[in-house]
Formats: sequence, structure tokens, C-alpha cells
Amino acid sequence: MNSRKARALRRKQLDKALSSNPRVADLPRLKNGYIRELRTALGISSTRLGKMMNVSQPALTKLESNEREGVITLNSLQKAANALGCDLVYALIPKTSLETHLRINAREAAQELINEVNHSMILESQGASKEYLQEEIDEIADSLVANLDKRIWDLREN
Repeated sequence: MNSRKARALRRKQLDKALSSNPRVADLPRLKNGYIRELRTALGISSTRLGKMMNVSQPALTKLESNEREGVITLNSLQKAANALGCDLVYALIPKTSLETHLRINAREAAQELINEVNHSMILESQGASKEYLQEEIDEIADSLVANLDKRIWDLREN
């Protein structure tokens, strides 16, 4: 397949992947990075794109490398997006709901708090039953969430 046909195919693939208001979380991470992939699909040389961005060709090559390595700045991405006729979308997308994330961490914090107390009680032969401990963990976790207690996150440092 010649390079023109390859670019046309890649352009179609990118159009399909990036069209129809895709969910940002569903967008693929491109092996060569978005800047290089889009530049190549559009048939723009690195020298030309560098000129469009007011940077040298070596600086553009470094920019593409930085993107692949995950160390590019948002400012640089914005400049590249503008030059390529694109919008830059930046987002942090929770893997679960914020409520679920909070409750999972509160439960882990509550478990740590209970473990500290229960360990002392076991040493004194006063350990509590598993059922009782689970009820206590649930109550503590609920209280931590209700108060957005900083211990939810503090205990994660250990």
C-alpha cells in the first residue's frame, strides 16, 4: 500500500475513532501519539507543522517524543491542537463514581482504625467477634463519609 493510501486509511480510522462525540475515557492511546498520528494522516511534514507552531523541526520532533513519553505540557498540546485544527480535551474521569471511591476508601480507613483497636484487645484476650467488627467498620465508615473525615485519605499514606 502506498503512503498516500495508507494515510487516507489512517485518516478514516482516526475520523471514526474520534467522531460522534466519543466519551473521552473510550479514546485510544495512540502508540505514536496524537500529534504525530494526526500530522502524518494529514500529510503535514514535521518541518511544516513546526513552522505552523512557530517552533523548529527538532523542537517539534521533541514535542512528539514528549507526548509519547507522557511528559508533554498542556500548553504544548494546545499549540499543536490549534495548528492541527483540533480541540484539546483535558479531563480526569473517575474509574467509579466519586461516592463509590469515597466509600471504598472510608471502609479501608475504618478497617485500619478497627484493626489498631482490635489488636490491643486481642492481646488482652478481649477480641471482638467478626460480626461485631463488621458492624463497627460499617458505622465508622459511614461516619467518615458523612463528615468527609481526612482520615479517609491520611491512612492511605501508610
